[in-house]
Amino acid sequence: MSVAAGSCAARKGIEAGGRVLAINGSPVRDEIDLLFLAADARLKIMYVPPLLGVREPCSRLCDGKPGVLLGGGKRPPSTSAAGEKQGASMACALQNDTLGKPSAAALRGTSGVKMHSAPRQIVIVKPPDAPLGIEIEAIRPRGCRNKCVFCFIDQNPPRLRRPLYFKDEDFRLSFTHGHYITATNLTRADLDRIAGQRLSPLYISVHATPHELRCRMLGVNPAKTPDLLDVLRFLADRRIEFHAQIVLCPGWNDGVALERTLDDLESFLPALLSVAVVPVGLTVHREGLPRLEPVTPRLAGEVIAQVQPRQKRLRRKLGHRIALLADEFYLLAGAEPPRYTPDEISSQIENGVGMIADFWQGWPSRATTTANAAGATASSAAGATASSAAGTGAAAATAANSATAARAIPKSLAQPRRVAILTGLLGARVLEPLAARLNKVRGLDLRVIALENSLYGRGVTVSGLLPGADFERGLESAQANGADLVLLPGNALRPHDNRFLDDLLLDDLQTRHPSIRVQAVHGGACDILAAILSG
Repeated sequence: MSVAAGSCAARKGIEAGGRVLAINGSPVRDEIDLLFLAADARLKIMYVPPLLGVREPCSRLCDGKPGVLLGGGKRPPSTSAAGEKQGASMACALQNDTLGKPSAAALRGTSGVKMHSAPRQIVIVKPPDAPLGIEIEAIRPRGCRNKCVFCFIDQNPPRLRRPLYFKDEDFRLSFTHGHYITATNLTRADLDRIAGQRLSPLYISVHATPHELRCRMLGVNPAKTPDLLDVLRFLADRRIEFHAQIVLCPGWNDGVALERTLDDLESFLPALLSVAVVPVGLTVHREGLPRLEPVTPRLAGEVIAQVQPRQKRLRRKLGHRIALLADEFYLLAGAEPPRYTPDEISSQIENGVGMIADFWQGWPSRATTTANAAGATASSAAGATASSAAGTGAAAATAANSATAARAIPKSLAQPRRVAILTGLLGARVLEPLAARLNKVRGLDLRVIALENSLYGRGVTVSGLLPGADFERGLESAQANGADLVLLPGNALRPHDNRFLDDLLLDDLQTRHPSIRVQAVHGGACDILAAILSG
């Protein structure tokens, strides 16, 4: 976090380690407020500079304390919904959303910590929407208090990294990062802020619209929980758009309940941008949790038949389907998924929508219908995904590079090589058609090794949740078969340090198996080919 050299803020003496309390009389609670308020041309900034040589204004900033901290000092880590460390958040001031100068009490800082110096006012005149040049610390997420019957985090095994047990429920992260929220903790002040600052689109976990049913699924008191339909109507009336998701739990929100939920959501068009239906994920760690059944192939087929007429009707009317099914439904049912448009894929790819098409992007010729169906979980199961909800640009760049690789499929290799691809149980179904095609290249022996998940159980088949210990088992099998290159899915690794869920590092695997080159692959079929040819 920093103040950019030569920026408007730097020229006026704003330093890293200081604190911005208010802009034009409005309190600054977080980075969203800062961006929103700093868009004006003339800014009156109430600012508290750090003392000389001091880069850490307070030991911890908490909700209800003033101002946003500018970067510069070491901060105690906080946890994000993705289970990663973040710097401590900006303090949230004036919870009642009142405007005007911060109170004297608000200016005193965190309890027991002396403020570094008196606040002063800085006036900055700049072109409208020109950046201030301030980069501030990340939002500390609000925690989730729901007890959802299907919550995957509640099904985590013990003794994982502490951040992996954190559940966020924060409308700010829904806007900035595409995190799904149930909206059960939204206050009227939150809703007014969403409307006033145009925080759109949001991502809403719906699951069911009948209030009693939804509250049972979320494990909350119906009398103390706002009706979601009222919340969505508030947003739609103020032109706040939203994406939605439904985790399908057999016997809970399927059948008639699913139909009513989709009908209710459709009534919010055009504010509703998309809704994804995804099958519930179940691990072996459900002790003390409500009994749930997995989605069966038969039910998957019924859900496809139920939703398909709605998709066709909405596509004729609006040009896109709105109601989208995760590719896993088609994989389970043995059916080929629709040819989703790029917009449909980009809006819901993290819910498993359109991963088949994403996996095969750039490949010179689609293998077979079976290959396409198997690709439903290619991104998550084989580690071949553009995994950002807003990652359309990155996906397009990957596709362009992949097309080049695809056109370069050789008839033979100059030097024979044996390659193993490690993946989850569903990933094997994804990759076998690709392996069959590439094994036609003379000199290439490509094998797919399917790994059963020892951490979450056999029912969790995506490779992104495989621990490092399972990949080590796969490496031993590959080594026994004489492999010289082993490819594994990049989505099984934490991006900034290449760490698996069980804290094993990718480098640890390479060190323990020096005779084999170990490489993580991010992308699709063409990226796998490129790794084989360049490895």
